[in-house]
Amino acid sequence: MKLALIFILTAVLFGCGKGFSTKKQDSVPAPDKNPGPISSGLPDSFYDESPYAKLSDQQFEEKIKEVREKQKEKWLQDIPEKYDDVGEFYRVKSIPGISENQVIDSVSYPVVTTSSPKVTATSTQKTLNLIRGKLKFENIKHKLSSDKTIVEIEGQMVFKDKENSQLKPMPFVLKGAYKESEMALTVEDIKSPLFHLLKAKATCTETSADACMSLTIDFYYEVKSKEGTNFYTDQLISKSSLASEIQNPYEEFTTPDIFYQKTPDEDLTDYEKKLKKGKLYQKTLTLEEVETVKDLPSYYVVPTMDDVAILFPEYKPVIQSKKEAEIAKKVNKKKVTLPELKGEEVIPDTEVKIGPPPPLDDGKSHKVKGDTVAKEEPKATVTPSKDVAKTTEPVVVTDKKNQTPPKVPVIVKPEPVVVPKAEPPKKQAPEKILVKEDRGVIENKNRPINQAIKWTHNGYLVNATSLLEAIQKIGPSINVSLLNPGKLRHYGTYDIVDLIVNVGEWVKENTDGFILKVSDISAKKGGYIGHSSHRTGMDADISYITKTQKMAFMDLDRVRGQFTHPDFDGAKQWKLFKEAFDMAPIEVIYVNRKIKNEMCRQALLAGDLKSNTDSKSEAAQVLTRLIVIDSNHGDHWHVRMDCLTLKRMGLQKQCYPWNQPFRGPECQNISIK
Repeated sequence: MKLALIFILTAVLFGCGKGFSTKKQDSVPAPDKNPGPISSGLPDSFYDESPYAKLSDQQFEEKIKEVREKQKEKWLQDIPEKYDDVGEFYRVKSIPGISENQVIDSVSYPVVTTSSPKVTATSTQKTLNLIRGKLKFENIKHKLSSDKTIVEIEGQMVFKDKENSQLKPMPFVLKGAYKESEMALTVEDIKSPLFHLLKAKATCTETSADACMSLTIDFYYEVKSKEGTNFYTDQLISKSSLASEIQNPYEEFTTPDIFYQKTPDEDLTDYEKKLKKGKLYQKTLTLEEVETVKDLPSYYVVPTMDDVAILFPEYKPVIQSKKEAEIAKKVNKKKVTLPELKGEEVIPDTEVKIGPPPPLDDGKSHKVKGDTVAKEEPKATVTPSKDVAKTTEPVVVTDKKNQTPPKVPVIVKPEPVVVPKAEPPKKQAPEKILVKEDRGVIENKNRPINQAIKWTHNGYLVNATSLLEAIQKIGPSINVSLLNPGKLRHYGTYDIVDLIVNVGEWVKENTDGFILKVSDISAKKGGYIGHSSHRTGMDADISYITKTQKMAFMDLDRVRGQFTHPDFDGAKQWKLFKEAFDMAPIEVIYVNRKIKNEMCRQALLAGDLKSNTDSKSEAAQVLTRLIVIDSNHGDHWHVRMDCLTLKRMGLQKQCYPWNQPFRGPECQNISIK
């Protein structure tokens, strides 16, 4: 027995140490012509034995279907516990990390008050608060005008200002110009008690025959006080959205990738093998991994002050100031500024036939039943608007001796808001508010904008930015390597290429020679490339940080217990995830269940997470955005840029946001004892 244990321990140590280098690499090494079979180096006994290994393909598919049906049954039973029924819509009762009447966001601003021209003006600090709570909605329904130009939301609202009091519901009708994405809605009846006080932003989440079938509605109710102004907010989702999600739970699926068909499995990483087979579920999965999603998700997108700035323009100056400061903070986190990219990449030679370019989606519905080839390429000429903030950024010099530090953007403070004391506020006829996105601080004035069109799972890409070109122009100092550039899947928005390059730089500075590997982003014109998403240049598949380079894009979750492969550098990966959310507007990062467990453990070990039930700390918010949707992210992480934030920054104007289910940090079962 002792000899067997010694043999296993020796094999593990050999597997972990083989190929490890403590020397930093300044350039990406040329691939070995005969690299040999790719292996984790661990004995088979180290891995979990799958309960499905001996099932036939048909039996395995039937088992998956059986599990999904049980999940649907449970979810339908859980709806009354998780959601309030408010007519055609649901309201999620509890949000992970947000308590009732909690201040979600706040902005302080100076107010100058004068009683007469002869008296010296006095200045006081006031606060704008964004609060989820005190609003109760009933009998909410929506309709579209016959000519499909106006959307209307009708219902009743109660403002629960005092507890245990009988408050009369206030009826309302909100109207706004119909758009395929976001719509600003206002009360047009001047006699309504909610006139100018209640406004909403509606986001279309499902279309059919050029009409919006499902909506997410964010309500904002203005209440002024001596200390400032509170905006009470709540969010409703169409019942059809939740029903659709229960019947067809989102899965990251792929179709067989012809690029790998002639390559033997032993020469491929685990990630590439899955792309080659085009199967989400493999018979190596454990029972726990198959039953990935157990709880009904909470569909909720956290509102921001940007919506307030659009719906209530009088507060725009003070909100804009805070937004610019936040953008400047993210800019300062970056170490590398991308060079000017003009589409001058050099595609490496490859003996593998790439096949025809991917078809473009028609964009009529995001409920994809089949992908069709567009008749012609979408014509989109992108012209930067005149109000672009012109900033001069330093050019990255590869010679470190002559390199100058980047200049910090200068934030201009807004003029104080002047409120006359004597005159009471007058009611004015409501203006039709258009949803506009103002460009904020941009670190590179030559960057392309307006690239991602429509949904990430049913859209396309124009004026693409090439990660390969960025790698070639930055040169040997870059710490990013493309997995199979001949596939021509390395195109994205400027934002995601910028993020990847800076993540690579962080990895170079914080690891001993690990090179960040990147695989699929999007095709040059976007559209379907085998994944369910990756269509608009807003998604990318990136390798986890491992202690040996050979484990990049290899399965890190096929091991015994609830955590990960010993070669996975969980501590560094947790630090990287925290930094990445500070570098750029990221919506979510998709991971595997065991990877998520390991991130919870690392957050607890580092003291970032106060306890395994913590849902309010910054670490808890990062963990909430590490999403487990399937079992297909044990060999890579999938990052998705935040469409809403990029629109508010004026960097993407035609991307469509998507309702993302959140389940909180999910660390309750993790212990470090």
